[in-house]
Amino acid sequence: MISLWKNLPWRDNMGLRIKLIAPFIIAVVLIFTLSHTLFLPYLIDEELSAKKKAEHEYLNMLGLSLSADLMTKNLAKVYATLGKVKGRTDWIGLELLSDDNIRIFPLNSDVSKTSLILESPITYVGEQIGILKVSLDQENILTAVRSKYSLIEFSFIAFFTGSIVIATFLIHRFAIRPIEALSATSEKISKGDFNIHLPRGGRDEVGKLVNAYRAMVHELQRREDSLQKETKLKEDLLEQTQNSLQASEAQLMKNKAQWDMVSQIVNSSPIATFVMDNNHVITHWNSAAERITGVSVFKVLGQTEGWMAFYDRKRPLLADLIIDNDFDEIEQLYDVDKLKANRELNVWQAERFFEHLPSGAKTLRFYAAPIRNGDGEVIGAIQSVQDVSEERLLQTKLEDLVEERTNKLNSSNKKLEDTIKTLQMTQNELVEAEKMSSLGSLVGGVAHEVNTPLGVCITAATHQSECRDHLLDKMSSQSLKKSDLDNFLAQCSETDKILNINLSRAAELIRSFKQVAVDQNSEEQRRINLQSYVGEILTSLHPKTKKTNIKIVSNIPDNINLDTYPGAISQVITNLIMNSIIHAFPEKEGEITMEADFDGVLVHLLYRDNGVGMDEMTVRKIFEPFYTTKRNSGGSGLGMHIVYNLITHKLNGAIRCVSQPDKGTDFIMSFKAAMKAAAE
Repeated sequence: MISLWKNLPWRDNMGLRIKLIAPFIIAVVLIFTLSHTLFLPYLIDEELSAKKKAEHEYLNMLGLSLSADLMTKNLAKVYATLGKVKGRTDWIGLELLSDDNIRIFPLNSDVSKTSLILESPITYVGEQIGILKVSLDQENILTAVRSKYSLIEFSFIAFFTGSIVIATFLIHRFAIRPIEALSATSEKISKGDFNIHLPRGGRDEVGKLVNAYRAMVHELQRREDSLQKETKLKEDLLEQTQNSLQASEAQLMKNKAQWDMVSQIVNSSPIATFVMDNNHVITHWNSAAERITGVSVFKVLGQTEGWMAFYDRKRPLLADLIIDNDFDEIEQLYDVDKLKANRELNVWQAERFFEHLPSGAKTLRFYAAPIRNGDGEVIGAIQSVQDVSEERLLQTKLEDLVEERTNKLNSSNKKLEDTIKTLQMTQNELVEAEKMSSLGSLVGGVAHEVNTPLGVCITAATHQSECRDHLLDKMSSQSLKKSDLDNFLAQCSETDKILNINLSRAAELIRSFKQVAVDQNSEEQRRINLQSYVGEILTSLHPKTKKTNIKIVSNIPDNINLDTYPGAISQVITNLIMNSIIHAFPEKEGEITMEADFDGVLVHLLYRDNGVGMDEMTVRKIFEPFYTTKRNSGGSGLGMHIVYNLITHKLNGAIRCVSQPDKGTDFIMSFKAAMKAAAE
């Protein structure tokens, strides 16, 4: 029955209610059918057997009651007894036969084919004296049996009908209705409507299903919310991805154009060249590379084993290392002495001797660089190979020749160095001689300047001595008058005044000369007042300047105090003044001014003359050693070179010259370095 149910062609189109009740109805129909086919015949047989047994017992009792009368042949009483049983509805015929089979009493002789005949012997004291036969109406018996069975059958049908109704109600109440609610909820969910309410189920299987479904719906709601958020994020990501893909597609088109251009360049190049992408796959291997390596393009194209064209074991090529950006391994695998690189552009040159190339032993030089796309990303690398075997052979010969020439050059250089040292010593001696010459000129001028006051002092002292001798003679002759003594005292007073003035003048000259001379020959640093010190320098130079009509004006303020090398400053100002006297004022007439200021860091000193000035070429060369425009007049060309060295080296400052023909000359100096300057 189960297989029959499963094989019904219209079973899948049934509702759940019918699917649950239909098997029950089918079972009832089958049971009812089986009861008709099996149980009813059995019941009829049982009923007939019971009827036969009851009637047979009744006949036995009736025969026992008739036995005495039949034995005495009291037929009237026999007939009376038999007449009492005439009313039995089940009997349609009754016969009493004697022992010799003679009919004694007939009753209702209507016997049909469906009649049931029962016989019972009549015995008396163990001897059969007759036979009692009864004909029963079998249809009446069957009708009674059927009536009885119909009642049972009705009760059975009523029970199963009630069971079906109750089962239908229970199935609808506890199964169909929750399932229909689940179905309606599922339909809403399928339409995207999660705004639903399911009552909590019971503890039975359907209730557990409802509770599980409620949990599933809640989880679906949570996942739907999460899915919506995730969908929004994925949509945004998809949009970004699409934009990125569009950009990537455009970039791929650019890269394709670049690769096409690379292909044209590589394949048409007479230089052995190959290209690999950023996955180290060889994409190009031109015919020149085939010739120089002896390896066919078909063996390496599309492969990552480009190393096989050069080495007998696996090791990265220069292009591989550039793609991997592994500079350390480049320096490990290649001779550092022959390795060159531009690390900013990531371009490398390397060289190596290959003894076992298929095309023979060679010295190869590699050039490798990355290939970048429009965004600067490395998408591959290109490497060219050059056979430099002949070049290396020539280079070896050239190196031998260079070594030989180098040895000769070193010998010549040694002689040249000795000559330069001699020249430097000579130059230093000339510089010192120039300094001493300047100092000697200063000494001569000061000596001449000191002679005048000293000569006046000697003359005054001689006159004073003569007056004293004359006074002593008058005292010896006792002719001394008061007037003579007064005259002598007046002369002594006048002489003392002359001596004081001229000796003070000489002492001032000697003091200034002594300070300047000592400073010019001293390397010591000391504190000076710039205004006072420049005044002392000008005083020491007075013997030189008084012979000219050149006016020297110092506008240096009195509040600039320096911790510096005064000898360097003295030498600088002396050389500048002497340079102006010699070169700027051919007519020995003009004006020199000096100004200075202090900005808290540097001392700025301006030296200016209004002389004949200089042309551009002279200005450019003025600080060069031995450069002079008065060599025929005794100029050494070292004075301004000394000034430049003292300002830039000794005072760690700077000096520049500004001049034009007929517009005078300015020397602008700034210095600090070895000085500790302050404005007070």
